[in-house]
Amino acid sequence: MSNIQWPLTNYVISTSALALILAWIVSKILKIGRREAFLPPGPSTVPIFGNLHIFPMENPHLNWYMAFTAHIILTPKAIESHLPIQRAEASQTMYDLLKNPEDFFNHIGRYSNSVIMSVLFGKRCPRYESADAKAFFKSVEAFNRALAPSIPPVDLFPFLDYLPEKLAWWGARAKDVERMQRDLYFGLLNECEKRMQRGEHNGSYMEELIARQKELGLDRKIIGHLGGVLLEGGTETTASFLQRLVLFLAAFPDAQHRAQEEIDRVVGHERSPMLEDIKDIPYIQTVIKETHRFYPVTPLALPHAASADEEACTHSFNQSFIIPKGATIFVNTYAIYHNPDIFDDPEMFYPERYVKHEYGTKPGADC
Repeated sequence: MSNIQWPLTNYVISTSALALILAWIVSKILKIGRREAFLPPGPSTVPIFGNLHIFPMENPHLNWYMAFTAHIILTPKAIESHLPIQRAEASQTMYDLLKNPEDFFNHIGRYSNSVIMSVLFGKRCPRYESADAKAFFKSVEAFNRALAPSIPPVDLFPFLDYLPEKLAWWGARAKDVERMQRDLYFGLLNECEKRMQRGEHNGSYMEELIARQKELGLDRKIIGHLGGVLLEGGTETTASFLQRLVLFLAAFPDAQHRAQEEIDRVVGHERSPMLEDIKDIPYIQTVIKETHRFYPVTPLALPHAASADEEACTHSFNQSFIIPKGATIFVNTYAIYHNPDIFDDPEMFYPERYVKHEYGTKPGADC
């Protein structure tokens, strides 16, 4: 009897030990990607992948785009050369708003698109219905649909690229976006190249890129897509700010009346405000700052990396956390600007907060 019981007992013990070991291994695997207790709170994680599913895997053109934008477009000389374009387009926009104020959203979109298109490609869009403007806004709308939450995360799961087209319906949508963007970007680039061949130069950004193509080590594909990225970024950010400014001034008439009074007093009724007037209209400056605070164009700031372990204290959680060296930090600017510990009545559009304090913050706020 005992000869039968011992092997059975050993089997049970071995099986139990194996089960415990497997359970321990599984628990360790599932902890991969989880946030350690000493780290600051953040978005929900998933086992193994952590927060990997939240952010794009790569953005190969970002560094190049930022570097050459700063060197070519954002130099003081270049900015000064763009001012006549901005003044002309602003006058057109004022006329459009006076003639048809109900369509202010599109008027502002046309303004921002025409300014950046003139700077980049040397071609303006006099009307919202202009062919290039229509093509641009149509491609932006299609691009936004292609980024809808229902689209599978192909960046994280590359095998989805190999599904048949009938199953991968999102692929057809992405191809449509690519076609629209390519036709627009390279159509504008073609016009610029042909104009240069005829000896007709207007000092646009793309002319300089084309002329310095070999020096900068660029191929035509990169030039075309760089122009497109700048066109999208320049249009959307400017339009977003100005559209929200109009909405805020309509929703908060006291701020609107005070801003109008300052412009009437300083500028008068015989001309439009100029950039040179900005130093003499401090309340307008506070309106601009408050618009940026209330609804920042970029809710997330550019990512930063911790150069060393840093201890961070938070009032909300009454404890400190460790930000480990090398951690990528995404700053939620919208949350900061709407933090009641930093700003009085953060949900109120109140430009006067910047009169009381340079940064608009509460007295003694830790920021």
